[in-house]
Amino acid sequence: MAFGSTGDIVPDQARGSIARYDPVTLAMLGSDVTNTLHENSSPFYLSSIWQSGYAPAADENGDVYFSTGNSDPNRHSYSAAFNRPDSVVHLSGDLTTLRDSFTPSNYFQLDRADLDLASGATILLPNQTGAIPHLAVAGGKDGRAFLLNRDSLGGYTKGGPDNVLQTVIQGTCWCGPAYLKGADGNPYVLTGGANGITSWQLQTSPNVRLIHATSTGPAATNGLPWFGGSIPVVSSNGTTPGTAIVWFIQKPQTSSDKDPGTPFLLMAYDASNLQNQLISIQGGTWVHAIASNPNVVPTIANGKVYVASNKQLEIFGLLAARGSAARAALPQPVVPSKPDVIVCPPSDPQLKAVGALASSTHQWYGTVCHVSGAELQLSLRSGRSITIDISEALARHRLVPLTPGRAVHIEATIDAKGAVYALRISPSHTLSPLTPADR
Repeated sequence: MAFGSTGDIVPDQARGSIARYDPVTLAMLGSDVTNTLHENSSPFYLSSIWQSGYAPAADENGDVYFSTGNSDPNRHSYSAAFNRPDSVVHLSGDLTTLRDSFTPSNYFQLDRADLDLASGATILLPNQTGAIPHLAVAGGKDGRAFLLNRDSLGGYTKGGPDNVLQTVIQGTCWCGPAYLKGADGNPYVLTGGANGITSWQLQTSPNVRLIHATSTGPAATNGLPWFGGSIPVVSSNGTTPGTAIVWFIQKPQTSSDKDPGTPFLLMAYDASNLQNQLISIQGGTWVHAIASNPNVVPTIANGKVYVASNKQLEIFGLLAARGSAARAALPQPVVPSKPDVIVCPPSDPQLKAVGALASSTHQWYGTVCHVSGAELQLSLRSGRSITIDISEALARHRLVPLTPGRAVHIEATIDAKGAVYALRISPSHTLSPLTPADR
């Protein structure tokens, strides 16, 4: 069992930890952490293990593999002795020995930009024919997916290039990959990033690489809070060729703080051609989708599809032809909440909002309530709002999708006339008493 942090709110306490338990008695058998650094000069541990809810992987020897997240954004924190930030880690099954790891050469840039590798998952592929039989795939927020030799993951190469078999683009990923053997007998990897659920044929000779096959396209996977992608699951009629189906959840397109929340869709596509959609149906509901990522994964067993969401479990399957009366007697899906209406509170002069004269950089944590062109109105925790010019942040690509209702962190300057100019706009976790004060 792996653990992450709570929104990175207390980085001086949160570590990536993994623990093992006896499967019968549930007695704890041991644990390990990804970062044992403890220096007064650095308040950061982190290197947490979260993978958007995707489980750690294990090989035939019982060894464990997983991806880790950000560590210290203020300094280089990779250490061969005690820290593996933004890495793929290979541990012995008893968690006592670090056997191998892969850390991207630009891990510090990932740390500084909150681009966790651990927003995606590490999957181990079944043993393949050819010179490199043991393979893994991992990728995270920056949109890359790495094809790795799990007998030699690649280590850390300062300055690059990364020692991996291949790098492909899957799109930003709060997601996880899947694997199947196609109707043509070839192995395929499915990536789940913001580019859509994408099928890559795995070539094992003369060299090992992924070859793009088909994709659902980005519209099928993305929704609020614009955390890209989904986690695909493959089902089939036993080993019968051509019967494979790819199932996944499309995230909600709207948000509500009221139970049961707004709807998301259960999607199904033909695994041999991901442009061939088979099913699109309400699969459940989710609360506060604007800021909470619904990492919902369908479970398929015995001809039924199970989807757990906010306070409900929906079960889908084929029905015999029992007539319209029998079908009408079936339970109906939960009625979703109406989406929240976002209204801006009264506006404050910008200088009053910070209680100071125009000076260096100011910082606000608030909620987007209106966007028009290069102008953003930000709802503050004081119950007032301010207007911000975001043209510079747009030009520098230093912002996130500005959906009304989304919490953001804005760094900005104020000129002598009181106009605010955003330098950087980044995502913020849900605003709470632990959120830093505006200044």
